[in-house]
Amino acid sequence: MAHTLLYENGMNKTTQKISIIGFVLSVLILAMPAFAADQGKITVRAEILGRLSQTVVQHQSVLKVTKEDIAKGYIDIQGGTVLQVKTNTLNGYFLHVGMRDQMVSEVQVTVNGREVRVPMGGGLVHQLSPEAMHETLQIGYRIFITEGTTPGTYAWPVSISASLI
Repeated sequence: MAHTLLYENGMNKTTQKISIIGFVLSVLILAMPAFAADQGKITVRAEILGRLSQTVVQHQSVLKVTKEDIAKGYIDIQGGTVLQVKTNTLNGYFLHVGMRDQMVSEVQVTVNGREVRVPMGGGLVHQLSPEAMHETLQIGYRIFITEGTTPGTYAWPVSISASLI
């Protein structure tokens, strides 16, 4: 109704919009002292949601077990995985390490020179957030093999992936 009345009084649409905005601002200005007397607080908070992406650049597909490895009880694999991780979180992220084969009793993961032992069943390795928000991880493995393992070529027994905390 107000729109029709304003238009009938000879105002064009631009003038109508300006009049309505002016009216609304006038009401707000008159109402401000009443709200100020209540001394209410308005809190504004912005939160940036964490993101993480990963790209597997290189990953072993098989594990070759020799008689010498069985005698030592473990196999060392240098540079078994190259993983690129990008994140925007300051809390860092987790690397999930899992073992998919009964021949593995535990794994020692070496991530950019830092060694962490992960027991049978798998575990988490906390990585601090990279300063540049992305990093390339060079991951090596010491795979401890169980008794009764025979020499041969096996499917790669260790899985690794990154996720937010």
